[in-house]
Amino acid sequence: PANYEVVRIESRDPIIASENLVATRGEGLGPVRFGMSLNEVVNYLGEPDAVESKPALEADVDDKGQLKLPMKLVPANPPYNFVLMHYRSLGVRIDISSLDGVQWIRCDEKTPFHKQFAGQTSEGIQIGMSKKEVLSLLEPEQKSAAEKWQPADARWLLNGMDIEFKNDRCVGISLGIANNLH
Repeated sequence: PANYEVVRIESRDPIIASENLVATRGEGLGPVRFGMSLNEVVNYLGEPDAVESKPALEADVDDKGQLKLPMKLVPANPPYNFVLMHYRSLGVRIDISSLDGVQWIRCDEKTPFHKQFAGQTSEGIQIGMSKKEVLSLLEPEQKSAAEKWQPADARWLLNGMDIEFKNDRCVGISLGIANNLH
């Protein structure tokens, strides 16, 4: 509220397993919501295992706002950073903009570097499911969009969610702010 300031954020025990986490399109993952700051995420998940930070880039445009060709990327104006937080024990990676907070949440299969995400989406989709199993859990309009993809397609891009497949098996689920997937 106006004229108030935050003097303390209640500390929480960090989430140490992903089994009960639910990834919800347009909202986030468990208690982590789109738009949250890095400190808010750390308050829920604890310190990340690894952090990568880089300055944000944008396409170079002329005075009229038209893209300059050949296209090149230049530092964002005003400048801000993107931070990628790795939570290996959860099988989760979170992209945070210093300007807009949490932008992307990625849930992955097991690799030599991290555990598999053991939670699910609000639709019930889990890492390891077949395309057929995933399709059976989608809403009618999502099924229609997904059925248009060819069997060789490695991803299904849905509004706010990207499902990645390898050998007909779900190996990754990415959530982003709806209509802002890239």
